[in-house]
Amino acid sequence: MTKLLNRAAEFGDFARPFLIIVTRVVIGYLMLLHGLDKVHLGITNVTDFFRSSGVPLAALAAPGAAFIEIVGGVALMIGLAARVFAVFLVVDLFGAIIFVTSDGGVLGGAELEMAYIAALVAIIASGAGRFSLDRSLGFEPSEPRHGSIAES
Repeated sequence: MTKLLNRAAEFGDFARPFLIIVTRVVIGYLMLLHGLDKVHLGITNVTDFFRSSGVPLAALAAPGAAFIEIVGGVALMIGLAARVFAVFLVVDLFGAIIFVTSDGGVLGGAELEMAYIAALVAIIASGAGRFSLDRSLGFEPSEPRHGSIAES
């Protein structure tokens, strides 16, 4: 059993940079699609929906959500200011849970947003990773800090 766990840990060490980029790109792409969908539906229609859902300042929240989902999604995909945009997207998703999906409970309501939040928290904790603009531009350290879960 110990040998199996050691092999799994070795694989994890090897795969970590790739898992981070896959998480970033997939979540970024999905958030981009959510933002583009808001634009496609029409910001006025989204504003009306937000207003009917009780979202405060719906006229600002609707274009703001579309903007952060589009820009944040692209930023996650390329790994630019990934931690910052991940935080903004978490706030966006908590708004969706509070005002839109909470009536359905966890299953049949907020499970998708909760999964997105879990992945975004992993990005916040680990950073953009080795294959990112954050790393290339020096915004993220090339070596993990002591005790960090980020890969080297």
